Amino acid sequence: MTAWLCLLAVALCDDPTMVPLLGTLPEDGRWAKYNLRVQAANQDQTMTWTVRSVGQFQQGGRDVRCIETEIAAGNGDIPPAVHRMLVPLDAFGPNKHALGQTVRMWKREGTNAVESFDSITGDPITALFLVGATENVRKLEQKEAIDWQRGKLACDVFTGKSTQMIGDGKFHMTWTILRHQEVPFGLAGLRMKITIEDQPDSIDVTLTLQDFGKDAKAALPELTP
Repeated sequence: MTAWLCLLAVALCDDPTMVPLLGTLPEDGRWAKYNLRVQAANQDQTMTWTVRSVGQFQQGGRDVRCIETEIAAGNGDIPPAVHRMLVPLDAFGPNKHALGQTVRMWKREGTNAVESFDSITGDPITALFLVGATENVRKLEQKEAIDWQRGKLACDVFTGKSTQMIGDGKFHMTWTILRHQEVPFGLAGLRMKITIEDQPDSIDVTLTLQDFGKDAKAALPELTP
């Protein structure tokens, strides 16, 4: 327990070079659930997004943690989906994008068959979302308070940008990421704007903390190394 708290304190220090979406590793079994809103031209979709730690294994001689993320469909066209990732324990740490070092990932979208990938780049949209801020990263002096169903949290605020190519499109992301040490993985919320080069419209993504807790249940428990 003490080791994880020390790692969290270092990861949330001043002057980071990057702030990935999921920056710290909680105890196994912890989960966090968020309201996810995606706004684009003539579209406004709401759903829930959950992240959870659901097991410890070995892969290729390395200790790995199994992290699942799940989108529950809401009022739009984005289908429900589960991503199950094996992430090396030594990939976590200050200024590291641990989920970017995923050694295996499974994806189930809607009622489709499960797909398997050797890295997170097998699903570029997921990779874009999880990378967080990698350029011009700043920790703001002022904290930002958020209200959630069990109280209020005063969160550290990080801003920054990132860029990613998907096919022929160049995506530019502008981030505001809220972090708090009590929330599993450190993520308390975010605001994100996505623009695609040479296209006039943008996409706004908002993630708002709904709840967090222990005793997470895996959605794809049968998929193991």
